Amino acid sequence: MRINSLGSLRYEITKRNQFIHPYMIDEHVWEDIEWDFARPEERSFILSRLLIPLVEQVKTHELYAEAYREVDIAALKKLERVEDILLSLPILFKDSTSFGAEGLRSKVKKNPAIMKHGGQDTHGEIFRSGGTKGVPTPTYITTEDLRLESRALGRRTFIPGGFMEGDRLYSTYNLAHKGGRAISLAGRFVGMEVITRRPEDSVEDVIELIKDYKVNALAAVQPPLSQEAGEKGSGVTFLSIYKERADLFGADGLIKKAFITGFPIPESVINLSKEIGLSLFTTYGCTEFIPLGTSTVEGDLCAFNDQHLLFGPHVVMIVRQEGDRLVPVKEGEMGMVLVTTIGVYSGRTIYLNYALGDTAVLKHEAGRCSCGRTTPVIGGIMRMDHPGELVSGGCRYV
Repeated sequence: MRINSLGSLRYEITKRNQFIHPYMIDEHVWEDIEWDFARPEERSFILSRLLIPLVEQVKTHELYAEAYREVDIAALKKLERVEDILLSLPILFKDSTSFGAEGLRSKVKKNPAIMKHGGQDTHGEIFRSGGTKGVPTPTYITTEDLRLESRALGRRTFIPGGFMEGDRLYSTYNLAHKGGRAISLAGRFVGMEVITRRPEDSVEDVIELIKDYKVNALAAVQPPLSQEAGEKGSGVTFLSIYKERADLFGADGLIKKAFITGFPIPESVINLSKEIGLSLFTTYGCTEFIPLGTSTVEGDLCAFNDQHLLFGPHVVMIVRQEGDRLVPVKEGEMGMVLVTTIGVYSGRTIYLNYALGDTAVLKHEAGRCSCGRTTPVIGGIMRMDHPGELVSGGCRYV
């Protein structure tokens, strides 16, 4: 059986009460915008039925086996909310903690193949995560994985952000990075014409291409205005193009819309976009997970750096410690970001309760935004050097 629509998946899980291994789900299912408009309790139940088979699978994997040895699958099957299942599972930290939890970076350094859950014969492209900290962690990504995430990126973030079929997109992102590849694929899945920057192209070269090809949509990184150099601060950015040819942007220019990531969009750029009539949105993601959240041009609460969480092909939770257990944060609280891979294919790295090194604030509970999406809105996304310090040894860890 191969499930190729969200409707079919809903039927198998809610009507037949089946547990479905994500291997059986076609990549097209994860691009369905209905994930973002579904009733929260129904979405949570569907994702819970997908999570259990993954938990069963990882009990034999080297990365998880020891910590998951005592996990009671039968007890987990009685839970109907994916959040309740995840809150009962250990955490996998990206970096080692002061209370003794060995981080994934350390484990991978000792044995890079530990991430190849499909076995030693698994083949994939190796991207390096953690560029913002300058300490990369190898991440195995298969062709199917990249297509799966790119479809979700296109249909569930680009379109709500204002990109559409027939737009001509210029991307400054490096194709050697997973994000650059995903952006180009996402644009093509939406039906855009995509032009990508070569590493040697200067700002002047980019401007000439934008004029020659009459580009109306731009994808570019934008670091904080104070950052003049550094891995993500150098090269061709949104502002470096704008400063050279401001007349190309906004209601009276060629470029009517822009997708900016890399860091939170600076307030000055947000104000600029409003002033010149430039449609602007962003998406939250990283090498391991694309996409995790998105702003839109449709809602009153999900603009710019405030973003709706995206459930499927990942599950995102913002949690804090309360006593010796983890609990979801309440509206207005800051917590640690935990991400779990739900949409997986054979051989992909499976992340369960992965503390990737980010914190975020729950800005608005689900169902309050005028865009109609039924997922929470987060903001204040920040990178921490040691996310594990947000919890103590009282919480289990991988």
